[in-house]
Amino acid sequence: LPSDWTPIIEFKGLFNGNGKTITTTGTTKFEIDNSNNTVHGILCNYNKGTITNFNLVINELTTYATSTNKQYYHKGTYTVYNGGIAGINHGDIDNVTVIANKRLCNDRNNSAFGVITGLNHGTISNCTVNVKEDVYSTGDAGGIAGRSNGTISNCTFTGKIGIYVSEDNGGETIRSWGGIVGYAYGGTIKNCKNVKAEFHYHGENDMYHKKVLGIIHSKCNLQIKVGVIIGHKENNTTMTNCEYVKDSNKLHLDGGDFHNGSHEKKYLFANENGKIGKIG
Repeated sequence: LPSDWTPIIEFKGLFNGNGKTITTTGTTKFEIDNSNNTVHGILCNYNKGTITNFNLVINELTTYATSTNKQYYHKGTYTVYNGGIAGINHGDIDNVTVIANKRLCNDRNNSAFGVITGLNHGTISNCTVNVKEDVYSTGDAGGIAGRSNGTISNCTFTGKIGIYVSEDNGGETIRSWGGIVGYAYGGTIKNCKNVKAEFHYHGENDMYHKKVLGIIHSKCNLQIKVGVIIGHKENNTTMTNCEYVKDSNKLHLDGGDFHNGSHEKKYLFANENGKIGKIG
């Protein structure tokens, strides 16, 4: 696909890729608006059909705004839903493999970004995601879905999820990151696997690196919920038979780690027996 490819606005049919591979070229750019909620996916913005049986190779993905006001850019009022396949999924996405060669960047605090879909109301099954660089988001982010109240099953994520916070982008994020789903507020997550995930926080200048997550700083407010499967789990979301295949005993953080510090224990969710639980 060329970098200026226009996604299908609303897909309602059957897309069977027959095992073929779709590859993006250059940098895919999703525009951020502040007059309406915005929804973007590489294949389609809204999926209300069935998407199945193909591979997607993403070269690079980023967001941009026509405004030069960085506060507007990062702290806009309206919500952004961005996904590698679909911005919002109401249908079925099955047996899709996504490989991201470079960074997938989503710059909006009030947003949901997932490598498969930003927001999942439907069903995602048998999907594999491999991010070679990282998923960079200032909003809710997940290896499969940024937010979900649908069903996600038999999916695997390998890669890194991270954030860069600076005074220019408001110095704030109160969001959730998860290896499978950032924010799950209903539905089911089952038989999913997170392989050797890393979560990174990058701050501007040393003042940020010295601060652990959860501290409200004069220029930096970070209250991030992080989990190897689900970052933040609410509303009787069920999670069964999920696995975290860890490369080490820690998740990585430039300003500390998820196992030390009272502020981190107050705010963060992390792995409990390889799954999900609130620390403290």
